[in-house]
Amino acid sequence: MKKSTLYVLCVVMALALFSCAKPPELPGPTKAGTLLPNRWVLTPAGTHLPVGDLPLNMSLSPDGKLLAVTNNGFSRQFISLIDTEQDSIAGELPVEKGFYGLTFSSDGKYLYASGGGDEQVLVWRISGLSAVQEPSISL
Repeated sequence: MKKSTLYVLCVVMALALFSCAKPPELPGPTKAGTLLPNRWVLTPAGTHLPVGDLPLNMSLSPDGKLLAVTNNGFSRQFISLIDTEQDSIAGELPVEKGFYGLTFSSDGKYLYASGGGDEQVLVWRISGLSAVQEPSISL
């Protein structure tokens, strides 16, 4: 067998082997859990809800029925309203600029959030599991 023919045969066999190989999985959610870049898999207990790329703070309403979670990452900023009895997202409140500050009023009728560098406090009136935006408070 000629040397060039042997070389071509080896290349064809190598390509055939590589084409049959399973492509590597990308990091992120999988059926087994969350695949990390180092190939380890996290399988935390409990129910998981998507709350953005950088949840900085949480606040539980006084009656315990609503959990507000800020998302202040690089992508779209918002506040998730989570129904704690159904373990589901009840809604999202858009936030143009925000940061860490987040709390419910003592009677649970209002939700207050930081307006980021705009020197204001964002205000929502809470009604059941939903919220209606009110005029912000300038500082």
